[in-house]
Amino acid sequence: MTTYFSAVQRRVLKFIWIPVLIYLAFHLPADIHQQNFYKSHSGGPDYLSSVLFFLPFSFAAGYEFLMRKKYKEIAFMILLALAVGGLVTFEFFFRFKAKTHSYGPLSLALALSANFLLLAVRAYLLGGSKLWQRALVGLVITYFTAALSSHIFSFTNPFYGMDFWLREVLTLPFRALYPVLYFTGLFLADNLVSEEGYLEKLKSKLERINSKEYLVLYLFLSMVCLFGATAFGFNLNMFLNKVMGYRSFETGYYSVYVVMVFVVCYGTVCAAAGYLLRNIIISRMNTIGSDNGWLYVLHYSIILNIIPVIVWSNAASVHETEEENAVFYLTKTPSSIGMVIMCIGTVCAFATGFYLLSAMSKYHSSNGYALGFAALCIFSSLLHPMLRKFKEAVYLVLALNGISILLFTLISRGKEGMYVGSMIMAVYLSFYVLMEVFHPNLDKYQLPEETFMDEKNPGEVSF
Repeated sequence: MTTYFSAVQRRVLKFIWIPVLIYLAFHLPADIHQQNFYKSHSGGPDYLSSVLFFLPFSFAAGYEFLMRKKYKEIAFMILLALAVGGLVTFEFFFRFKAKTHSYGPLSLALALSANFLLLAVRAYLLGGSKLWQRALVGLVITYFTAALSSHIFSFTNPFYGMDFWLREVLTLPFRALYPVLYFTGLFLADNLVSEEGYLEKLKSKLERINSKEYLVLYLFLSMVCLFGATAFGFNLNMFLNKVMGYRSFETGYYSVYVVMVFVVCYGTVCAAAGYLLRNIIISRMNTIGSDNGWLYVLHYSIILNIIPVIVWSNAASVHETEEENAVFYLTKTPSSIGMVIMCIGTVCAFATGFYLLSAMSKYHSSNGYALGFAALCIFSSLLHPMLRKFKEAVYLVLALNGISILLFTLISRGKEGMYVGSMIMAVYLSFYVLMEVFHPNLDKYQLPEETFMDEKNPGEVSF
């Protein structure tokens, strides 16, 4: 069975609930104090809440060494993490006092340098080779994945009027997932640099993966996709607002250069996470011998994804080798969900296009954007029945969706960048859904002809 994490790394992840509880213990009183502080003060920074927010990170840095039974290094790592967190927080308050609130390239460089120092010392204390490479790759992965859970606020921003405790219930559990995202990403970075062939393992759809590692990796990658799309949309919204000249608190706080870096980095993170997520899901599907396309597609949904994760994590492994996984993957009977996708896509796309044309005719309007949307929808409805026969139809449908997002961006004049980012991520993930449902394939992998003897031809469907 393929292992993505070492025994020590699995031990750290097994008891990850310890730093999660620490985060909850500090963040809840910090939120309460912050709410009371801004209710009773007209201005000024909230020092106590800021300290309470970065203290758990310091304890998390020492937690790993506790699990590794390196007791002498625990206090040193906690003190170093306190110094790093304190330096970044001091820089924030310094800008606030100096009335230069803008988060510019120097502020970003300081944060990256401080975190790089922490990871470099960690790599040195753990020993091994390629210390600087491990620290650098760890910085790139953790800095742009671990803090993503804080973007849960982007989902609740439209509901500022909601009760404080309801808001805490919705956001606090996700923000407390920081240690899960941090250590999972950090261990992937360590293994990517230190273990030969690890990248190929991540790129493969044929690895045999056990239920526990499937759960960890699926949780990590799905959360990165979800909150990464929100972070990407949030920064894209700021960038578009800056370009269009709209004023807001966010556009005034962040430098345009920092926003551009965030847009590129979060976009890259989302693209990589979506690709790896597909590989992990398919690897688990092959390992347990499941040809249920419905469960595969549900992995990409929100809330309903609990169903396939529970089913597949409790399923027994069936195949013993990658070769068996390959034979199963290329010879399995396509799922009926393909026909459902084609039918629903055709009906919905045609109905949307017909509605737009009817509305234009009724109100004697000739809006160019509406006409463009209608044309795209009708063209898409003609392509959906061809999804199974032609791979090009998949590309064209996704291209039409991309054009629709562009039209939406132009209509909203850049004011809805948050939704644009989420829609781009949805289109990107739908590429993996459609390709795996209609045109599954393995690059550079050819089965012998005798594999298909007495078997249904690959791609043959019976509905």
